[in-house]
Amino acid sequence: MTPVIAFATALTEHPDLSRYSFKYAWLEGVKKARLWFLDEVKDWRDHALWPAGRVFGAVGEYRWQSLPGGLLHAVILLDEEEPPPEFIGRELEIEPDRISEKIDDSYLPLILWGEWVNPDQEKDLEPERKTNPRGGPRFYAREIPKIQEYPLSEDDLKLIQADAANKPRKVSPCMVVRRYRHAVQGEFLRGVRFGVQQSKAQDEETD
Repeated sequence: MTPVIAFATALTEHPDLSRYSFKYAWLEGVKKARLWFLDEVKDWRDHALWPAGRVFGAVGEYRWQSLPGGLLHAVILLDEEEPPPEFIGRELEIEPDRISEKIDDSYLPLILWGEWVNPDQEKDLEPERKTNPRGGPRFYAREIPKIQEYPLSEDDLKLIQADAANKPRKVSPCMVVRRYRHAVQGEFLRGVRFGVQQSKAQDEETD
């Protein structure tokens, strides 16, 4: 199947997305944000609590924005699956953008800029540490109003922890995205996963 992007307006609740196996959540609230594994964020469907956000994984992405009156405007982008019934009839076929500098075909790393925060050296983060039992370094970016521990694999966490003493860092957390094009409507991006991006110097050392 050809990838599609579709929209739905005036939803009163999120559609059933269980068939898509989305893995990650990027949630935005009033003066707060949450980046984490979707199955560990039980309240993500509460759009009064999270008026905007996106959930995504290997197969696609679903994103939303709250409208006045408690309604939702939502967009879904899928590589192969059919959209939920609420989106049927509003699909637009798109093509993956092929890129010479790429990760996993047409995927790109979107570096998450900011400053590392070491929880072992920040007493003020101790209550937050209890809600993130995996530990590991956290990351602060001005665009996100709360220090975050990114939803990384254990292997990615080990790479970051091993890089902690390097200045400048050779390993940065990233959100891997995929880019699509439509001849008339232009370009679309969607989230794929969270991971790490190593600098070229680091790549040469590990070859």
